[in-house]
Amino acid sequence: MQVYGIFPSVKGWVGTAFTENGIFRLVLPQPDYLEVREELLASIGTGWQELEEQPYHTDIQKFLAGQCAELCLPVDWAWASPFQKEVLQAVQQIPYGQAETYGSLAAKLGKPEAVRAVGGALGRNRVPLVIPCHRVLAAGNKLGGFSSRHGLQDKVSLLDLEGIAYIL
Repeated sequence: MQVYGIFPSVKGWVGTAFTENGIFRLVLPQPDYLEVREELLASIGTGWQELEEQPYHTDIQKFLAGQCAELCLPVDWAWASPFQKEVLQAVQQIPYGQAETYGSLAAKLGKPEAVRAVGGALGRNRVPLVIPCHRVLAAGNKLGGFSSRHGLQDKVSLLDLEGIAYIL
């Protein structure tokens, strides 16, 4: 089973792709349905079936509306290296409304010298929101980077949604 769907939220159109193992890809909200579809299909490849209703759409809509604190969805980790999976599973443990820094996350993993590698793993996160990489900030609570179509604009929107303080 490889299915995808695109659905509206209060923040814009969202795209998701699921396998029997869990969520495989999530495209953050964008104002244009076709942009979301193009980005989603470019990242998942061929052989996927579009479904009107998918599991978890309601949960994602509630999260983006500020009505749900966490998205506890199963993840299909087929795309992640062992190190990426280790980093991203640690990010899943960061509570709603709180943030970590790249350095503190590397230290928690027992690899304090791996700050850049942690950032690289976050930059390859295929399921933002489910793995809330927006909760990871640079030293001094500065924004750092964010890998999405709208970059830091998306990160700021998500940090503001959760009430997380940051420095521009």
